[in-house]
Amino acid sequence: RKLVRFAVLLVCLSLTASTTWAGQHTVTPSVGAQTAYDDNVLFRDVGSDVEFLVVPGLTYFYEAERSSVRLSGRANIFRYVDLTEFDREDQHYSFLAIKEFTERLVVDFNAAYANDFTFDEVLEEFGIVTDSSRRDEYLASPGLRIGLTEQDTLELRYSFNRVRYERQTFPDTDTHDVSATWSRLLSDERTSLQFITGYQRADFGLTNNSFQQNIYRGLVGVRYRVEERLEAFALAGGSFVDSEGSSTRTNQVPDDRVTLLADIGLTYSVERWRLNLEYNRSDSASVFGEIVTLNQFTFRVSHDLTERLRATFEARYRRSNTGSDLDELSQFYSVSPGLSYQVLEHTVLSLGYQYSRTNSENVQPDLDIVTDSEDRNRAFLRLDFAFPTTL
Repeated sequence: RKLVRFAVLLVCLSLTASTTWAGQHTVTPSVGAQTAYDDNVLFRDVGSDVEFLVVPGLTYFYEAERSSVRLSGRANIFRYVDLTEFDREDQHYSFLAIKEFTERLVVDFNAAYANDFTFDEVLEEFGIVTDSSRRDEYLASPGLRIGLTEQDTLELRYSFNRVRYERQTFPDTDTHDVSATWSRLLSDERTSLQFITGYQRADFGLTNNSFQQNIYRGLVGVRYRVEERLEAFALAGGSFVDSEGSSTRTNQVPDDRVTLLADIGLTYSVERWRLNLEYNRSDSASVFGEIVTLNQFTFRVSHDLTERLRATFEARYRRSNTGSDLDELSQFYSVSPGLSYQVLEHTVLSLGYQYSRTNSENVQPDLDIVTDSEDRNRAFLRLDFAFPTTL
């Protein structure tokens, strides 16, 4: 119902905007249909099943000389042949507006809302397997980019994120994050230096307990374009985490800690090949009800076999741990080869496979976290249609 109301609102906005705003207006209805075989549904050790997924969506995009607006919404509708207790629907909405006041002053505002389930999103973000709870997530994030000189740029951003869970065993979370990034382009016009500083406050709450943690972080690094096809970047620094109150998970006050942070990557593209390699180490609020340290390795490669046919491969590893006295450690591995074929200009057929493995260690019995190793194999066939219309 929310998606239907969103579609009606988007159509009305598009018709109104097309007559009052000078610029290009594009409305794009879309739908995706997927069938998949999963031999370990939700890593719950309940057996295999065939999964059907339908993804209706709608996007509005406005673009003028110095501004743009993107508004989009989609639903994911999951159905199973036998394990119907895992049938579910979730919804995602997003808004992004960018305004360039001058060549050196740009303001943007990003907002999002999602009504989804912990399993899908927490596994994607942290590699943590949890029981499935419906949740509402809200995001608001204004930003400002200032060109101080021809070589120097300052970016300021504030983000507010709120998560509310249906199940009371998961702590509701509010996070406030502010950051400043200074970039300087050197005289060779290939190298830029970056200095990043930031602060995040995370408030976790259960019915009978509240808990706060603060993260103070700083990173310094360099981005270098070796040649037109090869670019590398490396940022390194640290964070300091302190706590106020007792953890909603352990009922103890966690020790203050210092964490090494890093963000390293390499991108290479030549003719029909594209390769991307990244490593990231960061602190973030999590479903554990406290800050976790997350290590992520990602390797992606794609090759255009023809103008319409593309082969892809992705390998990912995530390791997350709380760093508290009752340490929780979760590891997640996945490899995902795939093929995609552009049937028509806005129609894509995809075929893919994913092998994934999760492992959890030292987990307390009262947490909804898998306590042993699990493997999963998934194979899917998907068809995506889009119908862009310029008003």
